[in-house]
Amino acid sequence: MEIPAPRRVPRTQLYLGFAGLALLRNFPDKDEQWIRDRVVLIEHMCREFDHHEVLELFDADPVRGYGAWASTYDEGSDANPLIAVETPVVTEILDSLPPGRALDAACGTGRWSAYLAQRDHEVRGIDMSEAMLAIAKDKVPTARFELGELTSLPVGDGWADLVVCALALTHVEDLPAAVGEMARVVRPGGRIVVSDMHPFPVLLGAHAIAPGEGLRAFVRNLHHGHAEYLAAFRGAGLRVLDCLEPVFTEEQIGRTVPEDLVGLAGEAIVGFPAALIWDLER
Repeated sequence: MEIPAPRRVPRTQLYLGFAGLALLRNFPDKDEQWIRDRVVLIEHMCREFDHHEVLELFDADPVRGYGAWASTYDEGSDANPLIAVETPVVTEILDSLPPGRALDAACGTGRWSAYLAQRDHEVRGIDMSEAMLAIAKDKVPTARFELGELTSLPVGDGWADLVVCALALTHVEDLPAAVGEMARVVRPGGRIVVSDMHPFPVLLGAHAIAPGEGLRAFVRNLHHGHAEYLAAFRGAGLRVLDCLEPVFTEEQIGRTVPEDLVGLAGEAIVGFPAALIWDLER
């Protein structure tokens, strides 16, 4: 696989960003000493800027980026706080639905395909990444997996009783086309459950970065605001049953952020919305 020239990103940029966001978020409630402590910390980070670790990232489309991530993606919530936030909310919705034909759209390594199969659904999984699909096939041998794109699902009209699309629409430029395809393949009265990174952290610069050492894949998230989602749902004839916005917690930040960054990250983003989850009906 040919890898483009990496972009070198000083880790200090993250530290300064969290520190600045913590100051902004706590305006005007903190006392003067708290503010001075953060300003001194920022001054120190600026002086040490040239000595801090540099992250090497290469821009990747979803196929290449998630292909590079496939072998470690199932580390799950220990490597991805978004999964830790999203999973219990989506699980509660899925547990309320009877078994039927379920399509896992952008199934990845089969995280939700496996759960749906355990609940006696007839499962089909679609994904753009052959590397992800290979893992999904081993994980869920009773399911049917095939290559495909969210904007052109290889599934017949009205086949599914349920469509699940998890943490994928943020990479799709044509949101109405993807939503329209999910609406097409679900039967009238069927359900669609969509989860994604919340548009707020996307606006703050949150993207999908494969964990690990050395050169890492960087897949950009695209901002889709609530109004854009709602317009796509209306255009596809879908009814919104619920909209849920779980937040980052101290526990999740503590498990996933480097130790020297935990304090700043906690002050900056604990309590911020992390995921956006839609429960829809056709």
